[in-house]
Amino acid sequence: MTDQPLFYRGGYTVIEDGYTVIEGGYTVIEDRYTVIEDGYIVIEDGYTVIEGGYIVIEGGYVVIEGGYIVIEDGYIVIEGGYTVIEGGYIVIEGGCTVVEGGLIYRA
Repeated sequence: MTDQPLFYRGGYTVIEDGYTVIEGGYTVIEDRYTVIEDGYIVIEDGYTVIEGGYIVIEGGYVVIEGGYIVIEDGYIVIEGGYTVIEGGYIVIEGGCTVVEGGLIYRA
C-alpha cells in the first residue's frame, strides 16, 4: 500500500504485479479494491493510503494502533487513538467518514 511499516501476523504474503495477497486470515488488494476476510490485520504506526475504489471488511478483525489510515475517493480517515473492528460487515463506498482519537469497537 505504501512503503511505511505494516505488521501482518499469521499467514503469508505474496506480492506480484501490483497484486498483494496475505493469506491465513488474508488481505487481497487488486485494482484499488481491498477485501479483508476472516483472520486479522494489524497496522501499527506508519501511514497507509488507499485511493479510489472501496474497502470491504468481512469477519475477523482489524486493529489500528497509532499513526493513521486514509482512504480517499469515498474515504475514511482514522487518526491516532485505537480502533478495533471485530466481526460484522463494513462496506465503505463514497461519502466521507472521519474518526479521530478515542476508541471504536464494533462487534
